Amino acid sequence: MADFDEALRHWRSCFDKLSETDRKSRVSWCSQVMYHFSAVLLRNNLSDIQMAAGSAYSSGRAVTPQCAQAAYSRLVSIDPVSHDSYLHGVEVVSLCLQNPEGQRSLNPNNVGFPSPEPRPLWQTYGAFLGLLVIWARTLGLEQEDTTAKRPTTLSSGSIPGIAASTLNNMYQRELARTEPTKEDVQLLRSELRQLIGIVCELLMARPWEISHEAARILTSLAERQAPGRLSFGSHIESTTR
Repeated sequence: MADFDEALRHWRSCFDKLSETDRKSRVSWCSQVMYHFSAVLLRNNLSDIQMAAGSAYSSGRAVTPQCAQAAYSRLVSIDPVSHDSYLHGVEVVSLCLQNPEGQRSLNPNNVGFPSPEPRPLWQTYGAFLGLLVIWARTLGLEQEDTTAKRPTTLSSGSIPGIAASTLNNMYQRELARTEPTKEDVQLLRSELRQLIGIVCELLMARPWEISHEAARILTSLAERQAPGRLSFGSHIESTTR
């Protein structure tokens, strides 16, 4: 893992030396998404996160309540989402919510995405997976020892104002945190519900079943984050039917 981590740091160093024009190209955008996903996958099992969140299928197999429970248990015990994975997950959501090809929202308070064509499904699905990583972080918040130097600014690009502000707050607070508090977790859950609403709207705008399943999973997670949320057993039973 150390070799792969070093390779990713080298890639990031080279990327940061590109001109601003090159960094804003579509190819560079895709490269950044893959970089952040790769960093998450080095540290955590995305399949476990999806199963614990309520995905009906994982790696081509149906997910049973027992498998989902086991995945959940690993996320809150031996394999919690780390500080670095969380930051990379926030970056993924930030990148995947950007407007296509340099299009920017003219109204900073507009949650919509004024594009003449719908964004690719894979881009919105990437935001869905990033949100799952953020959600998994809330399950076992704990301070992680890390020596990796992290950028102090988020790649917010052309994200509409509300989403950009929420993501940047989450990112900066995680960088500054020394000890997680109950208030930190409650605030993170509130921000997560806000982002879930934005991504669900994008997912439901597409006709694909995979998109609607992702929206259903996120909606269920948002309900669990709210006061009086369902128990884990009730959540698993409702999302794996």
